[in-house]
Amino acid sequence: MIKLILVFGITLFHVSVSSPIRFRYGIIIDAGSSSSKLHLYRWIPKTDIKQVPKFEDVLYKKFRPGVAAFYPNLEEIEEYVMDMLRTLENDVMPEEETSKTRISFLATAGLRFLPEEETLAVLNKVRSVLGNKTLNPFLYDDKDVTVLSGEEESVFSWMTVNYLKGTFYSSKDELESEGMIEIGGGSVQIAYATEVPVYDGKVSVRVGNQLYDVYTHSFLSYGSGSIATRIQRHLLRENPHATGLINPCMLRDDKIPALMRNKLIKIYGEGNASECARIVKQYLKAVPEEQCSPKPCTIGGVYGPPIPSMNFVALGNIHATTTELGVLNRTGELDLHTLESRAAYFCGLNLTEARNEFNVTERWASSDCQNGVYIPMLLRALGFHDDVKIFAKKYINNVKVGWTLGAILHHVENSYMTRCIDDKDMC
Repeated sequence: MIKLILVFGITLFHVSVSSPIRFRYGIIIDAGSSSSKLHLYRWIPKTDIKQVPKFEDVLYKKFRPGVAAFYPNLEEIEEYVMDMLRTLENDVMPEEETSKTRISFLATAGLRFLPEEETLAVLNKVRSVLGNKTLNPFLYDDKDVTVLSGEEESVFSWMTVNYLKGTFYSSKDELESEGMIEIGGGSVQIAYATEVPVYDGKVSVRVGNQLYDVYTHSFLSYGSGSIATRIQRHLLRENPHATGLINPCMLRDDKIPALMRNKLIKIYGEGNASECARIVKQYLKAVPEEQCSPKPCTIGGVYGPPIPSMNFVALGNIHATTTELGVLNRTGELDLHTLESRAAYFCGLNLTEARNEFNVTERWASSDCQNGVYIPMLLRALGFHDDVKIFAKKYINNVKVGWTLGAILHHVENSYMTRCIDDKDMC
């Protein structure tokens, strides 16, 4: 059994209820693969265990490229981080709050896939900048520069979804909460609360004195980019001496170069949804039941408790693909049968026809063919059934859905519960 330990020991910010009510602040730098996103949140501290804080993202700015791009030129990281600190100088909070506001640099996929020594070198350079009090006026500890696991990111995204949906304000139980699934470039994250026993991948989340048992898992190498690479490798295995390959998951008239087995190979689109599905299916098989422990298993030997009849919010490439293929209804609901039918039609078009009919960018059009085939197959392999309603979203209540809001919520709740242990009168 895998024991999931979130980095909940990180104290992202200072929270105090002894002083007169005023805003508290917390800074999170979401260090992703292509950029780092700076978030400054503020909120009024909790005064009752059942309260759920209301957060404002008062400052947001994106910095390119992702921090991993600076390896091995580590000296450039100082100016990169200083740009972020300078952004925070412009009267974004009362001066007296600066030294009490914690800053955290939390990396995701961009650093997860680097070799360990490269990741450590990048993180240590960031630590050296933020740990320099002449450069950084905010509250800081070296443990606040780290790489989140896929499961941590997934749970925080689940918390964001349910915070924005109002689940926590009304103290809804597990089956009234909403699940979350996200397809990224390299991995797939899933998280949902359930009332059945969870034998692996369980995280207990407490918000507003309501406890939720959340199952979560991050499926590495199942993101859209990873599946595209797997398809290419499959084609090469079937044609090991070829200098050109025909890819049924790409549109006709599309072609890309790929470096495989140390040689440059041209890959040409064929646009055949059924043949694309045949290849994809090989990567979504469950192991034989006798090899599955604990049961049930979804993809490979990965345990997953049955998905309840509930709503799911679908993020990332699910939202992007279904929006471009025009299969969502006015509420954003996704019907998998409709997506399958639309993908079969779309994959039968050539590049120009797809651009003209669906107004998609030619560079990404073939991705919509591949993902249109892949998404319903993946969701069914994970145990999605007809009683699960799926809503593809990028925003909820005009707030972009991401993991950072969930991280802030968790740590405010965690800080309050820690103080409850020391002062029973608070609770």
